[in-house]
Amino acid sequence: MNRDFHFCKTKGSTWWLLSLVCVSFLTGNLMAQDNLHPAPKYQLADKEFTVESEPTLAINISIDPKHLNQEDMKALAQTLNKDFSKEKKLSVLIFNDYQSARSFVPHPHSPTYKRDLAAICGGYFLNRNSGEEYIYYVPDPSKPKEQIRIEISRPQQ
Repeated sequence: MNRDFHFCKTKGSTWWLLSLVCVSFLTGNLMAQDNLHPAPKYQLADKEFTVESEPTLAINISIDPKHLNQEDMKALAQTLNKDFSKEKKLSVLIFNDYQSARSFVPHPHSPTYKRDLAAICGGYFLNRNSGEEYIYYVPDPSKPKEQIRIEISRPQQ
């Protein structure tokens, strides 16, 4: 009798753990797979498709600047890849300010162009057809030319 109870308890624990993993997966709350580092939260500010022969989803997001480090950016790349898994091509501008991400217009005559441009702290690019995927960021806003680029995958040849 004790052994039957132990089996049921183990089976119940396994079922509970499996349920927790499934719920986490479905809600996107799993941590980055390669190092169990939690992905930084991002706010989606704007999105549109380009009008090229092969359309690209171009989005603007904002993140807290404290996440401008290699581990967080790798985890963010993984999250963006999953969150936009149906897109063949994805181009992301990463801002350190939500308002700038929302109002950015890539034209120098825009009234907020300088402010918005200064708030760009990185970007992410994904092309599922070629296999190219990378993320880049500027760890120090006072040195915008010092970008760090992390290759996630290289183009297939």
